[in-house]
Amino acid sequence: ERRILALIRSANDSANDVAIYNSRAHGYLPKAPIKPGKVLEELAPLWLSRFPPLEGDLKRVTSRLNISDADDELAASIRDLIENITSINNMVKDDYEETSKDWRTIWEKLHVLKGDLLTLTEEDDGNLSTMTKMINGVRGDTMPPDFVEKWRAVHSKLINPS
Repeated sequence: ERRILALIRSANDSANDVAIYNSRAHGYLPKAPIKPGKVLEELAPLWLSRFPPLEGDLKRVTSRLNISDADDELAASIRDLIENITSINNMVKDDYEETSKDWRTIWEKLHVLKGDLLTLTEEDDGNLSTMTKMINGVRGDTMPPDFVEKWRAVHSKLINPS
């Protein structure tokens, strides 16, 4: 439940109905259609009240990925993203055989990471596209021989600013 933002689409924007919506969910969306250019503007306050921004690692990761201030606050659970990256990194050893023993778990975590990365907004440098392509490229029941090298490159792009 801590990773859910439940919103109600209003059928009636009366004060009484809005109070009911807010008591049963994390917020509501107005009855009137939201214009495409205003979606972030409408969702940002709801998102921020449910998922307050983080400090430290958030700024490092979002600056490396060229994520704007508005988008980094709206990115899906940056804390979970960082925990997932750290977890994968802890399972990836220099030894192929040792790492391949955990391949199924690593692959599941990579799949989650890819989904999280796809929710981020990318500017010009193509980092997210490169990372998601790498994750797609290692799909399979067995760990590819060059996985450790590929993971180290992706991890570096995610975590190390430069």
